[in-house]
Amino acid sequence: ITENGKSISEVNRICTNTVRVFREPGQMDKTLADGFVINTPDPGIPGIASVEQVTPLQAGLPAENDVRKQMRISEFISHRNKAVTARDYERMTLQAFPQAGKVKCLSHTNTKKSEQTSAGTVSLVIIPSETGTGRHFRPYAPPELLLEIESYFSSRTSQYVTNIDAINPVYEEIVVRCTVDFHATEHSNAFLRASVRKVIDRIIAPWQQDKKLPVFGYSFSMHRLYDKIDDLMFVKSIGHLSAVQLIRTEGCTKYGIKEYGGTDTVIPSCPHAILVPFENHIIKSGINEAFGIDEMGINENFI
Repeated sequence: ITENGKSISEVNRICTNTVRVFREPGQMDKTLADGFVINTPDPGIPGIASVEQVTPLQAGLPAENDVRKQMRISEFISHRNKAVTARDYERMTLQAFPQAGKVKCLSHTNTKKSEQTSAGTVSLVIIPSETGTGRHFRPYAPPELLLEIESYFSSRTSQYVTNIDAINPVYEEIVVRCTVDFHATEHSNAFLRASVRKVIDRIIAPWQQDKKLPVFGYSFSMHRLYDKIDDLMFVKSIGHLSAVQLIRTEGCTKYGIKEYGGTDTVIPSCPHAILVPFENHIIKSGINEAFGIDEMGINENFI
């Protein structure tokens, strides 16, 4: 264009859509405010009269400190940007996507089929880095992040890997059923039952109250649950105690229930499942032997 300007028609306007912006730490070391827009051109670049931002800023990556930099370089020497082992998949995902807080690689596994063993399929279970808030927090990775991870590995795997499937974990609710007698206190029975529920929630998913990310493979024993409830000063005695697990079966298209008691250990039904407490555990003076009557509700735990 510079040498043959007369050979083309006059250009009135050039519009570019910026897909990635790099920020110089020395020029701007503070966090961008909500609603920030890029609308001022760099005076050092001649010929640009104005800048118009057509879409809002999205995502963004945190700055890399020295420790993460050393870890990234040392691990790159191991995997050389080519995923072979399960650890390669996990470490490469965490390095390329800071939005992912935890990753679990399941080789030769297709979680969307009832027969999960599938040669050539690699499933990556993603937990986002945001810890979130709330007693019943269950972190899910957004669909765009899962698609980006699948696309990222499409050119970084062996030819024998035919399918990369990035998925969210399955959260399996645990409903605890128990009969508890309380000592006479100044507090109401409703307050005492709420205190018991807090202890139960912490046994089922301690990461929730600690505001940390979920733990893959975490389990707990009914014996430990009994001891923690019995340790409460206002608990006089414990009668019936069981835990009901709501399980997805047959490729996550159907549901089932499993009840634990005695000295059983409550474990996730599959490698990509995580135990979480139900919103309202069943704590009352009398418990039916069979789970269900007056204990299941539509839009709650009815399956």
